[in-house]
Amino acid sequence: MNLFKSGIAALAMASFGFVAQPAQAETFNINVASGSPPVVPWVKLISDVFIPEVNARIGDEHTINWIESYSGTVAKVGGVLEAVESGLIEMGQVYAIFEQDKLILQNITYMTPFGSDDLELVTRMIGELHDEHPALKKAWEDNGQVFIAPIGLDTHYIATNFPVTSIDDLKGRKIGGAGTIANWLNGVGATAVDGNFSVHYNNIQTGVYDGLLNFSSGIFPNKLHEVAPMLTRVDFGAQFVGALTINKDTWDSFPEEVQTAFLEAGEIYRLKVSEALQGFARMAEGKMVEQGAMQSRLPEEERTRWAQALPDLAADWVVRAEAKGLPAQEILDAWIAKQADNGVALVRTWGQ
Repeated sequence: MNLFKSGIAALAMASFGFVAQPAQAETFNINVASGSPPVVPWVKLISDVFIPEVNARIGDEHTINWIESYSGTVAKVGGVLEAVESGLIEMGQVYAIFEQDKLILQNITYMTPFGSDDLELVTRMIGELHDEHPALKKAWEDNGQVFIAPIGLDTHYIATNFPVTSIDDLKGRKIGGAGTIANWLNGVGATAVDGNFSVHYNNIQTGVYDGLLNFSSGIFPNKLHEVAPMLTRVDFGAQFVGALTINKDTWDSFPEEVQTAFLEAGEIYRLKVSEALQGFARMAEGKMVEQGAMQSRLPEEERTRWAQALPDLAADWVVRAEAKGLPAQEILDAWIAKQADNGVALVRTWGQ
């Protein structure tokens, strides 16, 4: 009798379309782009880590046809945010440092320099902030995309053609500083001159400026230590520069298991990029010294002097962001607290 009732119930469910069906296998076309070349770790590891990790997780359930468009072939540096938003590409590496208006909240580490030089820790804390403060993820979604994984840069140096043992040595000097990092020269008597890797070498060689603020994994491959051989580690801290993102409509088209695969792969990608960059930075430092560069560390008291000499970058950032209706003070307070909770010794409490 029970078997009979079960059979009737199953027949009834089937007739109304209620029988559970296996997940439908789907095929997705994903064009992932970066304005940077695949020689840099955060691009190379899309191919070597992120894509294989996604593929391994979805197995045979679904198929992804990957197209990789690097070196600005589809979207230039500074143009990836719009390319992902418009659907020109499905995924991209967005540099928030070049998106001061649209991604002002994502520039928080550049407004709070002299933090931790541990890139893995910095990107992990930034990922946690995104999980804990909806406004951060909403900033990406307002631009038609979903945050997958943070991208960071190793700690910044000042590379010069003159010795730096005190911030007083910077007075009257012209220093190359792209975008937001030019703010770090305010208050120490130096003049910031805009520049990028395509012009840094020639600009230092010809006297347009006397050195630059940059990270060692950028200084070495561009041979900037040849013209600015005095490498002074200031420990401005590792920086959150942007993220690997995906078009929101593409994301919404994914079944849950594919979304999970992307997020899990993103976390492994974050770890591997941090590990690779910090390893490359150590190698680069050693190679530059072997090739004649002179490396030193700014004394701690001078580092503190530099931090205290700056205007309160974070307070200004809060005013600008809150004028847009964004909870910048809340996020700044959480960022400072999170660093303290993780044992980061702050030489200045920003925004106070």
